[in-house]
Formats: sequence, structure tokens, C-alpha cells
Amino acid sequence: MGELFGSAWRSTMRETIDEIEQALVALGKDSPWSDDIKASDDFLTPLFKRFYEKLEMPNLMTKTDYHRLAEHIEPESIDEEVSEVLDLILKTANKAHPRSNDA
Repeated sequence: MGELFGSAWRSTMRETIDEIEQALVALGKDSPWSDDIKASDDFLTPLFKRFYEKLEMPNLMTKTDYHRLAEHIEPESIDEEVSEVLDLILKTANKAHPRSNDA
């Protein structure tokens, strides 16, 4: 949808984040910014469900699509531990060799 809806969507997303954050507090759950929350289930799933409801659209961001959020994060804001784990995964993947059909 590009910038045509960008401003309105950003505003709706900010409102929805506040709404879900307040709901978590009211339910006595961890903050969405806490290290103790399971962000995918307790925050992102209800966030995108409500966001798309407000836009009167089908939910285009299900759990299987959360990897797409990474392109919107500034690299320096990613926790160092995440970068270290991803580097280890890449190192292991680079050592892998494709299976041959001869086995």
C-alpha cells in the first residue's frame, strides 16, 4: 500500500499498540517490552488481529509472517544476543553440505 496509507496506518498501529499494552497491564500480564513476555503469542498476535480489524481488512500478518518485521528494525536496536545466535546459525549453515542422492 506504500505511503498512500502510511500516515493513517502508523497512527492506527500506535493506537493499537497502546490499546494492547493497556490490556496486558489490566490483565496483570507482563509489558510487551519485557524480556519475560512471549511476544509472538501475548503481544503480536492480538496486536495484528486488532490492527487489521480497525482497518477492516483480513489479517495480513500471521505468526508465520513475523519474520517480515525484521526488515523494519534498525540493526543497532537488535539485542546483541540475537545477533550472536544468528551468527552461530549462519556459521553452522555454511559448514553444511547438500546430501547427494548416492547415499
